[in-house]
Amino acid sequence: MSDPAGPTARAPRLGRTAAVAVLVGLGGALLAVSAAPWLLVPVSTAIAEATVSVPGSTAVPAAPASALVVLAGGLAVGIAGRVARVVAAVAVAGAGLLAAVAAVRFVADPAASALAASAE
Repeated sequence: MSDPAGPTARAPRLGRTAAVAVLVGLGGALLAVSAAPWLLVPVSTAIAEATVSVPGSTAVPAAPASALVVLAGGLAVGIAGRVARVVAAVAVAGAGLLAAVAAVRFVADPAASALAASAE
């Protein structure tokens, strides 16, 4: 008796609705995280000491932009044809890579963002 799945059985794939939900969730999470404060920088002024809160959108400007690309790509996956879904997937992957690289650069040198924020 042969195996009903056969040798050409494929792994289960993510459905379109689930892909849209995942991408919109990830894009929304990235947008929310980029709005939160990432740094608290003590600044000396002529009057007194102050603490400046640096949000993620100021510390890593690529984060909210990448979040919007992921959100738009998620919506495009839901309504587009096959070729446009591939283009949207490539754009989402690029945006995710951009956000990851920007976050790693921030973690490697947060002083640059702190200096820029304290100058304002």
